[in-house]
Order: sequence, then structure tokens, then C-alpha cells
Amino acid sequence: MSTSHKRYNAYNPLATPSELWPLLTTPLNLADRLLEQVGRMHEQLNHLESERSRTARRAGPFG
Repeated sequence: MSTSHKRYNAYNPLATPSELWPLLTTPLNLADRLLEQVGRMHEQLNHLESERSRTARRAGPFG
């Protein structure tokens, strides 16, 4: 009597921890990349704001 599904076997598992590790850490890697992007965007916005305020001070009251 053979069954079509595999049974769990501790000596021969369906997937080893080293095979599952990339799958389990993918959400963390994606979140890390997203936070890096947000940080870069924040730095760019700060730079643009400082440039804008510097040129506004230099222009004087009449532009």
C-alpha cells in the first residue's frame, strides 16, 4: 500500500534548515531594503530643503 504524499522522516526531512533559511529571511531582507530606500529618500529631501532655504536667504526680499 503506497501513498502519494510523503511522510515526515527525521533522518530524511523534506527540507533542511539551510534550505528553509532563505525563505524565512526573505521578508526581513525586503524590509531592510525598503528602510534603506526610505532613508535615502529622507536624505535627499533634507538636502533639497537645505538647498532651497539657502537660495531663498541669498535671493533677498525681492527674489
